[in-house]
This record gives sequence, structure tokens and C-alpha cells, in this order.
Amino acid sequence: MSGVSAQQILILPDSAEVADGQAVTPELEAQGQPLETFVALNAEDALAEALGLVLRSAVADGKITDEE
Repeated sequence: MSGVSAQQILILPDSAEVADGQAVTPELEAQGQPLETFVALNAEDALAEALGLVLRSAVADGKITDEE
């Protein structure tokens, strides 16, 4: 994803309906959520989020189980 800027990313809520090949309209952009809501602002929050992501990934890959 090198060369992609934050202005080129549109984060939509689960309730937004998007079809393959659909054009990005002002109405669709209005449903977008700010990138800042998905970025941890301090190291403590970032660490907790990163560990959670690593654990979820390991469970999804079958490397560990939920019980572990």
C-alpha cells in the first residue's frame, strides 16, 4: 500500500451498502468515518490493540486455540 494517502481511504460503517464497481459519490463519502477513530493515539492503547490483533490472527490461523 505504498503511495496511498489517508485521503484515498474511505472507512465505511457495516451498515453502508456498497456494490462491486460502485462509484464513490458524495453521499457515500458522507457516510465515511474519520481515520482518526481507528488510530490509537498513545503507546499504551497501541500496544493493547497490536497484541489483540496478533492473538486474533494466531487463533484464525489455528496456531493457538481460544482456550490457550
